[in-house]
Amino acid sequence: MRRHLRHWLVLLLTVGLSTFWLVATASGARADTPTLSIGDTKVVESPTGSVLGYLTVTLSAPQPNPVSFDWTTADGTATAGTDYKAASGTDTIAAGQINTKIELKIFSDVGKDGSSGTNKEVFHVNITNPVGATIIKSSGKVQVLEFPTVSIGDSSIVEPLVQSATAKSKIFFTVTLSEKLGYGVTVFYTTTDGTAKAGEDYKAVSGSVTMAAGVVTAKISVLIKADSGTTDVPGEGNETFHVVLTSVSPSKVFITRGSGLGTILEQDPPGPPQNVTANAGPGVGQVSLSWSAPPSDGGVAISSYSYEVSTNGGATYGPPINVGMATSAIDPCGSPSITCTYQVFATNGIGTGPAGGPAAATTFDAPGAPQNLTATPDVPTSGNIDLAWSAPLTDGGTPVTEYDYAVSTDGGLTFGPLVNVGTNTSATDPCGTGNTCTYEVFATNIVGQGPASGTATNTGP
Repeated sequence: MRRHLRHWLVLLLTVGLSTFWLVATASGARADTPTLSIGDTKVVESPTGSVLGYLTVTLSAPQPNPVSFDWTTADGTATAGTDYKAASGTDTIAAGQINTKIELKIFSDVGKDGSSGTNKEVFHVNITNPVGATIIKSSGKVQVLEFPTVSIGDSSIVEPLVQSATAKSKIFFTVTLSEKLGYGVTVFYTTTDGTAKAGEDYKAVSGSVTMAAGVVTAKISVLIKADSGTTDVPGEGNETFHVVLTSVSPSKVFITRGSGLGTILEQDPPGPPQNVTANAGPGVGQVSLSWSAPPSDGGVAISSYSYEVSTNGGATYGPPINVGMATSAIDPCGSPSITCTYQVFATNGIGTGPAGGPAAATTFDAPGAPQNLTATPDVPTSGNIDLAWSAPLTDGGTPVTEYDYAVSTDGGLTFGPLVNVGTNTSATDPCGTGNTCTYEVFATNIVGQGPASGTATNTGP
């Protein structure tokens, strides 16, 4: 009798040591097609190289014949060549078996994105072209979990300002886990010298710090010795040492930055003030000074500036003159035509630094004598003499403000009052017809009147 219902009969026959599967159907019936599916997986990176991960491809039931399929990797947030090795191939599930594994290579992420722990990157493995089965789940997800890490940061401290070398301050280094973990982590450390020396600049220490479950930071402290003035040289600059992470427990937490730089910031007097300039003026006997801040304040804010004056070319200087926080001053150098030389100092809470400069200036003087005076009859104007001259060889450091001339009618034995002509370098004098007049000219600036020019004589027409 023909039945329309399907009947499956699976007989397991064992003959000696050989086992085989016999699948039969009733007359007119057909077998269901087996199915394939690919699973998902998570892989934790290695900090030092690559690590292998596996995806399982599963058959719905054992088959009497091998079942094959193709597979290939595909990027998600993870990138082939950077995060994992691109791969493809053909795999087979042997007769009588129900799964096989696809092997994948995951690369270390250290130094690529600078993170670790809870960050996850994803790529996929896709299966296609099955032979002997149909696919019901064709894509497997691979989550690449970045390994938990620990690192130490840098730190700095200003060198303590105390009188006793036994007084100390602490510098703190922060140790940081990449993520919150469900277990405690202990980090072991030790100090090593740089330009700072254990026993002189800091106290050497070795030990450990523990971060309990869920805690991501811990502090390491190191004692810093104060500058006693005996083991530390002012002006030597900043000094450094290191705190080095030596190991971690448990070992599945990896060190990614294992050395913290400790910088002891030197406190010294300031450096020399820069760009010191000296110029005559603005008044008679005065010199204008200016300067800019030192390249370093020595680690302590500048509290004042001062300058010193020399009138013997810098051989010796007078006492300092404090100008507070000003970066300019007007110094009463002295009488006209005196040269003063200056050096400038900056002071902070540590002391006074080296001199900036020197810079020198000569105070204003009266102008020199006007040059090239001439006296020419003003023909045909009856009785007038035309005068002309040129500027002095020196204006005394400040511009000429006026010229004056004087007239003598006795051959230069005596001269009359000065006649102001402003800043002109010429004038017309009413000497008088038939009179012989002798002239001299003077230049004046803010200092005063300079010497007379040479004389010039002529007779009025």
